[in-house]
Amino acid sequence: MNKILTKTVKKVTIWSAILAVILVAGIVLGAIFGFNKSLTVKDYSTVIVKMDKAEPVKEATLKEICDAAINTVDGYDCRIESEGQKIVLVYVFDGDWTLQAEKQAVQAAIDAEMSGRLNGATGISVLTGNEKVQAYMAKGTIVRGVIAAAVFAVLAFAYVSLRYKLRMGILTAVCSLIGGLVTGAILIVTRIPVTVSAVYVIAFGVILSALTTIFTCNNLRVKEKEASESVEETVVASVAVKEIATLCIASATAMVLMGAIATASTRWFAVAALVAVIVAAFIGLIFAPALYVPMKKCADENAKARSRYDYKKGAKKTKKVKTAKKVEEKIEAAPVEETPVEEVVKTVEETEEAAKEETVETAEEAEAPAEETAPVEAAPEEESNE
Repeated sequence: MNKILTKTVKKVTIWSAILAVILVAGIVLGAIFGFNKSLTVKDYSTVIVKMDKAEPVKEATLKEICDAAINTVDGYDCRIESEGQKIVLVYVFDGDWTLQAEKQAVQAAIDAEMSGRLNGATGISVLTGNEKVQAYMAKGTIVRGVIAAAVFAVLAFAYVSLRYKLRMGILTAVCSLIGGLVTGAILIVTRIPVTVSAVYVIAFGVILSALTTIFTCNNLRVKEKEASESVEETVVASVAVKEIATLCIASATAMVLMGAIATASTRWFAVAALVAVIVAAFIGLIFAPALYVPMKKCADENAKARSRYDYKKGAKKTKKVKTAKKVEEKIEAAPVEETPVEEVVKTVEETEEAAKEETVETAEEAEAPAEETAPVEAAPEEESNE
């Protein structure tokens, strides 16, 4: 795994370009077609029969009686569920129906069998219901989703910046927002059927991407203190592979189970949420580490520049202090009565000029290496006199 991460961590430009292409494609297709509000996402009507769990009466007996009463209608599906101490039969019909006739037929069949096969059963009730899947996404819902994502990114930035470092806070905020945007773009590009739950899927992508990034930031804080490796090696060693894999696998498993046993709207929510899980895994394992490398190098260069500036500034302050001490010593050493004021002022000015020359020479020596000077031969006495 480390070999793969070592290759991917140096390619932040490629990953950024891929994410940019996905975002641009999502924006263009979203502006033209919007989200896919597929006709396969239908409304459902239900007849629900509940009965207390009584030992003499089994759910199979109740189902036989209800099936016989409702068998006049085609196109339904029946599932048996458990709700606390009750047995629940759910008859699901495609479309938006009142189903009052079916409800009355089931109730009449149950009443007729209360002294027969249902003798001893208690708490029997017959209900009807509708599950209307909203394909229209209100503008207010989108605005609230955008505001929620922005607030979460700000909070994540503040938390990570205060606990770790400023650059890690910036990394977390950027990755969380990118995770949400890329999730929405992929839903548009792949044309996965969505409902109003798409807003919650995008929010889920923001939160999951922030968590996968924080796992890596937590390891980076420890590894950077050691400072025994290069930036790339430190980042690769800090990627929280186990934590990110555990979180994403658990989330994906939950979405699969939810989609397998739930209704249509929840099923499509689970499918869309799987996209958010994949995006978050990509952000945490590949993009966030690759983006952190140039951020770390830039921070190191700024730190070196500040240290050089502080060194020069400290050298100048030291020279000024030494100059001031020399001036004070000369003033104190000179007799006040015998030395005129003009000579003291002249001495001070000469000392300050000499100090300035020494400061310039010190700064030049700090910036450039000293050059070797060739020995100068002494000129003949006659030539020098000429």
